[in-house]
Amino acid sequence: MMNEAHASLAGLHVLVTRPEHQADELARLIRLHGGEPVRLPTIVIAPVADPSALVDVSSRLDSFDFAIFASANAVRHAMPTLAQHGWPGRVIVLAVGEGTVRELARQGIADAMRPADGSDSEAVLRMPALGNVSGRRVLIVSGADGRDLLRGELERRGAKVEQIAAYRRVAPRETPADALELIAKHHIDVVTCTSGEGVRNLYRMLDPALAASLRTVPHVVSHERIAAAVRGCGVDSVILSGSGDAAIVEALLHHVADGAPRHLSH
Repeated sequence: MMNEAHASLAGLHVLVTRPEHQADELARLIRLHGGEPVRLPTIVIAPVADPSALVDVSSRLDSFDFAIFASANAVRHAMPTLAQHGWPGRVIVLAVGEGTVRELARQGIADAMRPADGSDSEAVLRMPALGNVSGRRVLIVSGADGRDLLRGELERRGAKVEQIAAYRRVAPRETPADALELIAKHHIDVVTCTSGEGVRNLYRMLDPALAASLRTVPHVVSHERIAAAVRGCGVDSVILSGSGDAAIVEALLHHVADGAPRHLSH
């Protein structure tokens, strides 16, 4: 991390596109360093319409050898149903990312394993625990329409995989007026993006003039897949950060240290 005594986001308006319930920590860190977070959620996390698959799996959890949670949202929406009869100790829990580990701990699973070298499906597949899974039963808990990489590769390795959706992502019905006003006045200095779907929603939510204005500012992204989605929306200036809110803020601090222009906060 940069030396906090010399790092400041003062005067920087940062567009935060995380879902509303997940934006507090990033907004707090931006303010901590003097910046002004501007919230414009581009995804709403909603329960699945039919929870019967979760209910069914909850009755036979102890038949699995591994349970992989793809996100903190998967934990938050699945665990109240999955663990309603308690969590069987024999099931090894793996998490994609530190935020997922923290959410599991809040739900009573304190010994979840996570990759040491990344926060995506590819990193999970590199974990030694999944190196030899032939004949083992694996439960994957994710969002609806999530990636199939984990399932496909584990099945190729001989595992018996069951994947269930714990939540779904939908586009917001409304866009905050204060965020739209700042975009219209060219007062957004940088955009933070943590989801490719969220980026695409963002540019669908804006009228052409506002979208054109926003494309001219740098976008900080937490994964190369999201960078590809941002570029696909016509943005040229993309800054790749590490995973997690602290890493995003560190990238913002480096961006400022490199001489990024800033507007005065109002």
